[in-house]
Amino acid sequence: MTTSIGNALQLMVHPMVWMAGIYPGLSILLVFGIANLSGTYTATQIGLILFLLSPLVIGGVLGMIRYNDYSPILFLMQAKRHYFGIVMPAIIIALVIVITIILLLIPLSLIMGSFDAFMVTGLCIGVSIPVLLTTVFYAPVIVAENATVTQSIFKSVILVSYDLFASLKFWIAAIILQCMIFFGVTMAFTVLIYEYLEEYATLSIAEQQAKYATLTMDEWMTMLGGNEFILVLFISVCVAIVSTFLICYLFVCYEDAKEIVPFEPIPHVPTPSGNE
Repeated sequence: MTTSIGNALQLMVHPMVWMAGIYPGLSILLVFGIANLSGTYTATQIGLILFLLSPLVIGGVLGMIRYNDYSPILFLMQAKRHYFGIVMPAIIIALVIVITIILLLIPLSLIMGSFDAFMVTGLCIGVSIPVLLTTVFYAPVIVAENATVTQSIFKSVILVSYDLFASLKFWIAAIILQCMIFFGVTMAFTVLIYEYLEEYATLSIAEQQAKYATLTMDEWMTMLGGNEFILVLFISVCVAIVSTFLICYLFVCYEDAKEIVPFEPIPHVPTPSGNE
């Protein structure tokens, strides 16, 4: 695992690879700025558009890593080429998860008479985990092997069936890094509003929780004063670093798993230069 992490960090020395992190980081800042200027409705629409364009960046960065060519021209070529190849399997995977959950909820609701939020949450987690574990490599397969939509999902399942640890180590790293961002943002938020929290220091934990529960989002923003931009900037930087690492680490884990599979990869077309 340490070798894989080291290989991913080596890929991060290429400036163009950082597009994988710069894009979501700048997107957060842009949505935040639009929300302040034009309201949350416009910001939500812009955020959705930026989210739908994110596969362009994923395809471009994975393509550069695959061909070991970190030029802007190749980035644009790969982004355009693999956009729908990355989007379509993601839609299929999401539909599989949703349909499976619905099909399981129907008999469970008939047997139990009703279902609560805990059961639905547990069912969502139980269905999502195996699906996400087995399909995690579909994007690298799309880019590295020029596979079709069904081939990418099938090949990802095969890779994970031979090397489950490759998938596990990626998701473990992703979860750990996301938790680090969460705790980092929580600490930064606490530091920024520390002067407001002093008055609650003498209260019991139950009283503090009751007090915090009554605070609205506007009141929290008021506590931040003019420091909300600092908090959003901190989040953007964290997201940029983590996103760049995870894209590189995903491709490295895919390469590790591919070495174990005892058959040839899906045939792919030559490199953009015409030479393999």
